[in-house]
Amino acid sequence: MLVPIFMLMALGIYLEKKFSIPLTLPCIILGVMAGCRNTYHLAKKAIGKSEGEKSVKEEQEMVNDVLREWNDGRQFTEHKDTDNGRNEKDR
Repeated sequence: MLVPIFMLMALGIYLEKKFSIPLTLPCIILGVMAGCRNTYHLAKKAIGKSEGEKSVKEEQEMVNDVLREWNDGRQFTEHKDTDNGRNEKDR
């Protein structure tokens, strides 16, 4: 937030000395507005990431629950024999 303030303040001081027009205060105000805008967008982006991470975690938990339900007991009843392609039930 401080970078736009100091950059525009320096620009205002330079233009004030060069053209003898009081531009320092308007440039400082413009710098404060730009810094606030940058801070707002940074905070909004951080909140969006945390909500996105939550939704990813919730989605991953949902997929894991479905896989647990689907695999409940099946992994022990239908193993495929790698030698001849038969199920254990066929033996």
